[in-house]
Amino acid sequence: MSPVRFLVVPQKRNPDYLMIVRIFLLNGIFMYYVYIIYSLTIDRYYIGQTDNIEERMEQHKSGFFLHSYTSKTKDWKIVLSINCSSRKQSVNIESYIKSMKSRRFISDIIQNQHRVNEIIDRFKD
Repeated sequence: MSPVRFLVVPQKRNPDYLMIVRIFLLNGIFMYYVYIIYSLTIDRYYIGQTDNIEERMEQHKSGFFLHSYTSKTKDWKIVLSINCSSRKQSVNIESYIKSMKSRRFISDIIQNQHRVNEIIDRFKD
């Protein structure tokens, strides 16, 4: 049996604000992302992976991660988001990009979709 994740979402159309439960199967429906964010203030990129990119961006901008690299500034903007089919794939792609330790490499994948596709193909599940 496939693992199941429950996400409770308030239904604002309902005057009683009843909760609706949405079920996401982890194999296929539940998405993971590798993201690259950029801060103009410190002129730096940050690479991460998550299953909820909107929530993660709010965490970076709010200083949720105390003493972390991204807590230095609040002007982070998403410059690239890569959809991944599994957490394993997202972790592998994130590690690969970080291992390159190259601003030129990061700029290249941001500007060239075919480079992103090559990386996704390299780490297919």
